[in-house]
Amino acid sequence: MRNRFIAAVVAGLAAAVILGWIIVRFGMGDDSGPAVTADSVNKQSSRNEAAAPRAERGNKTRQRDGDASGAHWISVEELKARLDRGEKVLVVNTRSSDSEPLIQGAIVVPEDDIESWSEKIPKSTAIVTYCSCQDDSAGARAALKLRWRGFTDVHVLRGGLTAWQQSGNPTQPAN
Repeated sequence: MRNRFIAAVVAGLAAAVILGWIIVRFGMGDDSGPAVTADSVNKQSSRNEAAAPRAERGNKTRQRDGDASGAHWISVEELKARLDRGEKVLVVNTRSSDSEPLIQGAIVVPEDDIESWSEKIPKSTAIVTYCSCQDDSAGARAALKLRWRGFTDVHVLRGGLTAWQQSGNPTQPAN
């Protein structure tokens, strides 16, 4: 029993080291590497914005608060504002459940299919992923897969479908 516990701990540590290497190697964090704390994320975000060209400074969703996983987040309010301005944003539900409604205009691409799906669209496409998980994990993993494949304007909807619905925003039936 003790040997199994030790093996599990070692495997977990190895996975964490490998994930950290991937994040650093493929630039999934900010320019100085993955953020470790909320304070370091906020400080780095401020530095990035100050160094950004003038045209980029007002666009907070471009250099949004990346976290240690490398995911870039967007709030319900920011997504709604982009859609209301008529920006072309592809909203992607990464869950395969047919029982939940979709954000109005969203498409369904299950997380497991995101890589093959991404081969069919331009890398310049603005994409917001979401799910209905408590921690937005499926949406975050899908966004990271897209970033690894070269997409740059990819965000995860903070709070997912639940936050969207709680804000009174429109949904549509799944099918």
